[in-house]
Amino acid sequence: MTKSDYSAVEKESLHFGYMPIKEKEPQLFDYLSIIYRRRGMIYVVTISCIIATAVLSYTLPKTYQATISAFFTSQNTSVDLTAGSNGNLPPLPTGQESVQKGILGILKSGTVAEIVERKVGKRSLRHIKWNTDFDINSENLIEIDVRDRDPEVAALIANVFVEAANEFYSGIATNPFGGMRDYLEHDIEEYTIKLRDAEDGLQQFHSKNNIASLQEELTILINQKAGIEATINDTLVLIQQNDKERESLEVQMEQEGLLVLNSDILSYDSFLQTQKEDLARLEGEIASEKYRLKPDHPRMISLEERRVSIEQAISSRINQIMNSTIKPADMHYETLRKNLTANLIQATTLAAKRDTLARVRDSLSGRINGYLQLQAEYDKLQLEITTLRDFLQNLKQNLNNATVEERHKTPYFVTVDAAAPPSTPVFPILWLNLLVAWVFGLAGGIFLALFLNYIDRVRERKNVI
Repeated sequence: MTKSDYSAVEKESLHFGYMPIKEKEPQLFDYLSIIYRRRGMIYVVTISCIIATAVLSYTLPKTYQATISAFFTSQNTSVDLTAGSNGNLPPLPTGQESVQKGILGILKSGTVAEIVERKVGKRSLRHIKWNTDFDINSENLIEIDVRDRDPEVAALIANVFVEAANEFYSGIATNPFGGMRDYLEHDIEEYTIKLRDAEDGLQQFHSKNNIASLQEELTILINQKAGIEATINDTLVLIQQNDKERESLEVQMEQEGLLVLNSDILSYDSFLQTQKEDLARLEGEIASEKYRLKPDHPRMISLEERRVSIEQAISSRINQIMNSTIKPADMHYETLRKNLTANLIQATTLAAKRDTLARVRDSLSGRINGYLQLQAEYDKLQLEITTLRDFLQNLKQNLNNATVEERHKTPYFVTVDAAAPPSTPVFPILWLNLLVAWVFGLAGGIFLALFLNYIDRVRERKNVI
């Protein structure tokens, strides 16, 4: 302001009845003097802040922070138990910036956090994500900081994060047994039940069908069938010979004019038909018992006696028919008649034997087929059990290999320093809070002292006016 300005102000002041008071600017000494005069109040404010902060620090819930150091290795090779000093190299942390950013992104992902939540089971997914920080230090090590009010839980979550990251990578990695352990255990349980059921079924089949003697009986039946077929073939040869012999005898008797009755008429005699049927049944019994009983067995002797009796009855009936239909006999006639009678008896016996043996053979074939079906079913059950056992053995071997692979493989995330339950909280920090309280309390006390001094000066000025 110029002198003319000050003169104008003085005139105006005089007009209102007071003179303006010229105050000098406060100096540093003035401020220090004010602080010194009001030091008691400053002490009170500062100490009050410190006490309030201390009380608040003790009453607030404490938060602990656990830290784990780990590193990621892109070389996930299994440990070679047979390798010497030139075996697999130890895993080393990667230093590529792009890989490190990707690792942090995976660790921060919701998938890894969900795995941690599932494994820990004590904190929510939101709590885990909100109270976890990730960083990569200058040594390319991953640092995972987890905060929680329980130091044990904080350390647990930090350590589980590495396990969860390895589990996540194992699920997407390519290795012979990756992600297959659970499937192998499930298949082993399933096929163990199937094998037990198959063995029970085989035991029941064995008991029901007496498989212990099946092969022996099957061998006996096959031998019997082979013997009967050979006997049938021999019988057919004898029948052919008998037919030729009878034709020759009939021709001779016709030439002599002795044959009055054709041999086919014999087939219409009811007595002969009955005897032929009895002889056929008897031949069947003899053929059936021949391979089971010895010739000197009482039953075999009885059957042979009955056959001789039936053959004699047939011979007697044929002689009776022949005597009633031919001319008086002479020596040549008698010879032809006896030969024809014997031929007819043999033809009847051979035909009955052929038919009976054919029925016995068919019966044996049916029994053999039944036994073969049982044998095939038994072999099928045994093959099924063998297949299940081999497959189950392979599953167990694969499970053992997977277990060894998991036990000795190098993890993707390798722990360097595991997280331990912290002994001191990260919040509140008492000494830091007290220091801040002292600084702010002192600053607040000084500000309050200066402010009160300013108010006093204003009041004094008004009193002077």
